[in-house]
This record gives sequence, C-alpha cells and structure tokens, in this order.
Amino acid sequence: MSIRRLLSDDAISLFEIISRRPEVNCYAASRTVDGLDRMAGTEWWGHFADERLHCALLVAGNAVPVEIENECVAAWANLLAQYRVASLVGSRTMVEPLSQKLSIHWPTPRLIRDHQPYMCLKSSVTGHVDRVQRLGPQHLESYIDASADMFTGEVGLDPMAHHAVGYVDRLSQNLESGFAYGWVADGEILFKVDVGAVTPTSCQIQGVWLIPRLRGQGLSVELMRQALILIQQDFHVTPCLYVNDFNAPALALYRKLGFETLDEFMTLFF
Repeated sequence: MSIRRLLSDDAISLFEIISRRPEVNCYAASRTVDGLDRMAGTEWWGHFADERLHCALLVAGNAVPVEIENECVAAWANLLAQYRVASLVGSRTMVEPLSQKLSIHWPTPRLIRDHQPYMCLKSSVTGHVDRVQRLGPQHLESYIDASADMFTGEVGLDPMAHHAVGYVDRLSQNLESGFAYGWVADGEILFKVDVGAVTPTSCQIQGVWLIPRLRGQGLSVELMRQALILIQQDFHVTPCLYVNDFNAPALALYRKLGFETLDEFMTLFF
C-alpha cells in the first residue's frame, strides 16, 4: 500500500471513489471540476493498493477525507501531520479516528462539532416566490454584515477582524457567481442562504441566516422553501447540507421541508 499525490491521470479513478456517495462527497467533487493539478491551493492525495486507488484525501484550507477505510487511517494521519489546516471535516466514521491519530501532532481543536446530520432533499419544492431573490453585487455591504454575523455565531470568530480582505473577496465572488439568495427589504438583507459547492448531481447549502430581530416568528420555513425553489430552478441538482445536532430548530425546519439524513459529519476547527 502507498499514498501519493494525485494527478490528472488519476481523475477517473477519483471520480469513481467520489461516486460511491455523490451527495455526501459533494464538496470534494466540486474541487475536481477544474482538474486535479490546476486548482490553486488544492492538493489531492490517494491511497493505492495493487496500483488501484482505494480512497482519497483533499487538502486545501480544510482537510476532507473521501471514503477512507479503517485500515489506512494511520497512514493518512502520518501524511496529515505535515499540514496545518483550518478544519478537518467529513463523515464522522472517518474524521473521528483520524482526529484521534492526529491528536499527538496537531494542536487541540478550538471547536469540535462531533454530531452533524448530513441531509439531502430528494424531492422538488414548488410554490410561489415573493420574498426571496438571487442576490447580486449591489447587495455586498449588507451581505457582508449578514455573513459575518452568521459566521461569528457558528464558529466563534469574527471573520472581519481576522481575515477581512480575503473574506470580503470570497463574499464578492459568491454574489458575482450567483451563489447567494436572500430576502431584502429597504436595502437590508433580512434572510440569506448560500450555495457553497456545486456538482453535476448535487449542491451544498450553507450560511443559512435570519436577522435576529425576526427570529421566533415562524418565518424560516417559508423563506427557506422559497430559496430552495430558486436553487432547484437555477442548478437542477439535489440540495444537501449538514447541521449541528443540537440545533433543534434547524433540524425541525429541514425535516419539515423534506430533507432526509444520509450520513453524520464531524468538524474540528483549529
């Protein structure tokens, strides 16, 4: 058995690995669309036995295991020990044993989300859309405020205080790419949701946020429903997301909209 960096010639084998669970591997799949050796800041590594690719690991700002098997966890941990990433995220059955092996090499995680249901919406959402719209560059100022508030609440760090320039650049790109949806009133974003990754079969939804003063009023189901209608119309793929298990309102919201749990994720933030 051996681990080596993947190149373009390995793309077909990697796609076969990802296709075992295309919705669960949505983020990883989205990082292959421009070629394995051409995406800046992205490294793909593969575990081979008898010259055949068995599982893989994406290392970018985050480390993401893809279909990693128990017998090669130690080898993957040895590789990852050479890196420092912002987070380790993926299926809990893979992330948890990796994190245990890495505990002697990596610093103590700043935050651990150890039970995150990974959910997908297999059915189409229909109905009238009268509040939510696709956001554009003209909404940038309010979009920054909304996104930073969501990120701070989830991760415990203010992105504008730590990585403001890069963070604003990413948000600008989201708007220019048409990857953000929201409810806007008098120029202020009151609700938003982002599409974080897109593949030919699925997209990963993230950054769901409602302005604090409107929470608890029963608005979330209708706003999310309208956003999903637009996302399905624009991308024609299966919407997926993962959510913290302690976030009972969010879990209830997604289940009410028809999302079904396919896996359980785990995230370690550093």
